[in-house]
Amino acid sequence: MTADTAAPDTTLDEPATAPATDRPFGWRFTAPLLLGSTLNPINSSMLATGLVGIGVDFHTGPGKTATLISVLYLCSAVMQPTMGKLSTLFGPRRVFLSGAVILVVAGAIGAFAPSFGFLLLSRALIGVGTSAAYPTAMALVRKRADASGTGVPSRVLGNFSIASQVTTVVGLPLGGVLAGAFGWRALFFVNVPLAIITFTSTWIGVAKDQPLERGGAGRIVRAIDIPGILLFAGTIVSLLVFFTDLASPIWWLLAVVVGLGAALVLWELRAASP
Repeated sequence: MTADTAAPDTTLDEPATAPATDRPFGWRFTAPLLLGSTLNPINSSMLATGLVGIGVDFHTGPGKTATLISVLYLCSAVMQPTMGKLSTLFGPRRVFLSGAVILVVAGAIGAFAPSFGFLLLSRALIGVGTSAAYPTAMALVRKRADASGTGVPSRVLGNFSIASQVTTVVGLPLGGVLAGAFGWRALFFVNVPLAIITFTSTWIGVAKDQPLERGGAGRIVRAIDIPGILLFAGTIVSLLVFFTDLASPIWWLLAVVVGLGAALVLWELRAASP
């Protein structure tokens, strides 16, 4: 009788996605998150080495060619907080992997772009895809720390900070090597293998998110807070456009910034899920 009621041994019953308790922040977990988080700063600086070649091939002036730089900054400024919001609804791992998929598409579009407009589309998608990495990586690190019952090690946060700063500097020489050896299209195509490596290593090394909660599309739309995202995007874009030409500033844009910023604050104060 006592044998039937004895507590079973559950040491082998842990789920396959449970984090390892011995090294919850080993390289198998942190390496793909670090790699994904470096892709935005790398792309921010790398393209500068190919702007002349792009301008010559597509017969565009310096001002128009430089929009390839600004469009990534604009998309990154809007999409990073947006991706953080989406990760709370759909799970950080899902959003992280989705960003890698977007980056593959973006790199392919840029590498085979037949016109300058396709390059702009590619850079915008690169900004969207790479913006998913950092906020979701921080959410995954926090999730792993909670699951393992420990705080986030300072070395992990330090590694993310170092990787971001170092890769910003590395982007220029890397871009110079790629553009010199293979042409400026390699500056776009390099995102394809990097994104595939990031996707694969994250799929293997990072535990799955919890199953999505059932609910209607209306609930999801309200939770995403689309009006808040649009107001935030309008405020940020207007402000950055104003700062791009301080030699002859467009003063009326300041009024737009103030108006949209005030509308954003008022909306977020009343939003059910800001």
